Amino acid sequence: MESFWPVVEVDQEANSAYISMSDPGSRGKRSLPVRDDLGDVVAVLDFDNEGALVGVELLDAARQVPNSLRSRVTYIQ
Repeated sequence: MESFWPVVEVDQEANSAYISMSDPGSRGKRSLPVRDDLGDVVAVLDFDNEGALVGVELLDAARQVPNSLRSRVTYIQ
């Protein structure tokens, strides 16, 4: 079966999501936290060694996962 990107994994208990732009087993080598206006981390961008974006972790998945990606969600435990 052919895979399509992005892959979206949601942990409902933690209310977090990981949007993978590459092979699901290869998380980034470098991470960059994204902060809101209050200074709270709301997302983390993962980059590979060459600087390409490989994934995004959303820390308020219920609010942050775009409707256009909800059909791709896999729920993890």
